[in-house]
Amino acid sequence: MSKSKTGNSFWSRWKWLIEIVIFSAIAGLLIYAVPMEGLEFEGKVMLVMFLWCVALWIAKPLEEWLVSVIACVILVIFFGINHKGLLSGFQNPGWFLVIFSQMIGITMVMTGLGRRMAYFIVSKLGKGGALMANYAVGATTALCTLIIPSAGARTSTLVNIVDELSESLGFKRGEKGGESLVMTGMFVNTTGTIMFLTGTNTIPMGLAIVMEATGRTMSWGEWFAAGFLPGAICCLLIPLYTHFLYRPKKAKGAAAPAKQIDVTFAKHALAEMGPMSTGEKWSLICFTLTVLLWATGSLTGIDANIVPWLTVFLLLIPNFAPGTSKEIIKEVPWSAMLWIGLAMGMANNVNSTGGFQWLVNTFFTSNPAVQSLSYTGFLIVWLLLVLFIHIIFAGMDPMVTLFTPIGMSIAMALGFDVFTVGVITIMAVCVGANFMAFNSQSNLLWCATNRFTPGQQLGAACLINVSVAVVLLLTLLFYWPLIGMV
Repeated sequence: MSKSKTGNSFWSRWKWLIEIVIFSAIAGLLIYAVPMEGLEFEGKVMLVMFLWCVALWIAKPLEEWLVSVIACVILVIFFGINHKGLLSGFQNPGWFLVIFSQMIGITMVMTGLGRRMAYFIVSKLGKGGALMANYAVGATTALCTLIIPSAGARTSTLVNIVDELSESLGFKRGEKGGESLVMTGMFVNTTGTIMFLTGTNTIPMGLAIVMEATGRTMSWGEWFAAGFLPGAICCLLIPLYTHFLYRPKKAKGAAAPAKQIDVTFAKHALAEMGPMSTGEKWSLICFTLTVLLWATGSLTGIDANIVPWLTVFLLLIPNFAPGTSKEIIKEVPWSAMLWIGLAMGMANNVNSTGGFQWLVNTFFTSNPAVQSLSYTGFLIVWLLLVLFIHIIFAGMDPMVTLFTPIGMSIAMALGFDVFTVGVITIMAVCVGANFMAFNSQSNLLWCATNRFTPGQQLGAACLINVSVAVVLLLTLLFYWPLIGMV
């Protein structure tokens, strides 16, 4: 018994180091013992070290930013890689867009404006059953995707409200039952991100890689035109799916679920919050101005990446700001920002040194089956691959840095449009983070309500992601050509 405890303690204590040693040994063998014909040594080192990072980002023996820093130090000191290329991600306007969008979202949470909006929508439900409640949860979550550009912050704002709504239907907190409402919130929280360029950090991060590789640009308004329709269609399907898959039923020894929704809790919460504070009003004004400037960029000529600089400046004006600049800046996840910048820089370096193209030529386009694929056939295979392989990834950022350049390289080799394949890959990465609890931090919060099982989540996610693949395929083939994106 004591040996077992000792063994478990040893593994839990040194697991992180063992994982690093194993992946490092594999990387060393790939660099020095495995020939990669057609790829220069610098490209080989960059590719292997980038894949080493992806493996450790998935395994998570260390925090992602620390893995990225270690990789860059090794590349510069031991392999003589130019540090300027590795730091190029921090020069990308998309990196600054992520930071300032985060700050806008932080003020929405700090002031309570996001929570007020959620309670307001729920309080207006009135008469209606579980399906109506599902759609209310979906609509609220989708709205919060616009105003709070962080999946984790949205979940923190919404999860207790949705849990209370489930309880109002007759399901006790912390017990199984009322699965559909919480699952709707979780799935829309992920899927709805593709409607807005700032829906999640992953989109600006992936789009920066696409624009760097293709030389094309895409504004907030252009992304909205491309992503809102497919995102809205998927978000409309999700409440329907979760309702009919897990329709509220009477549990043994429990009262039957209420036929009418009791939204008293939402009305009481709004009453306790009182009138809108100055901070809330100012945050709403700044947020509205941000969206207007983003949406009218083609008319005003103001770049979407510059807009948050203006609105964040306005947000921090004394006597109007919801907090001091130090308080707001402190809430920015700087470790994630460091990771994003370094990951973008490494991905750019791998691409410029030919690593991704070599990987694609060796394992994909050299295959006769891949060479014979039509554009539609390639899209079907690629979308399903990106969506369903997400089941092994913890987070979207590692995926977007890996699959976006690979998808574009395959498209280039097969003669397909590189830009649109890159964009559709980003969307597929974003919506696929819903299979298991560990796929994202926000999933963990939804799962913590204990209202559904992992099996229920996986079953619904498979159905939803097949539908998403169909919607994205039709979007690229028919809708994007219609709006002139292709």
